[in-house]
Amino acid sequence: MLGFEISERTVSRYLRRLHRRDGAAQLWRTFLNNHRELIAGMDFFTVITANFRILYCLFLIRHDRREIVHLNVTEHPTGEWVVQQLREASVGRVKSRV
Repeated sequence: MLGFEISERTVSRYLRRLHRRDGAAQLWRTFLNNHRELIAGMDFFTVITANFRILYCLFLIRHDRREIVHLNVTEHPTGEWVVQQLREASVGRVKSRV
């Protein structure tokens, strides 16, 4: 995007220098495996309806079982609404784990 043309050979040469051989990738994989049940993903996205209304959706999923933790939709999201949704999602997780 800056107008520089770089060959594939040059990129591969620099990538080889950056490649870590200390097992950092293995450490990260081990961390993810050990904490998988505590990791959740969240997305906040918009949906346009058939009559051109915009809905805002908040979606949370647990990574260990790929289970939907929380889903809610609103036409007018506010900071307070998002905080309340996160509270409800965390209470739901606590109840489901007990």
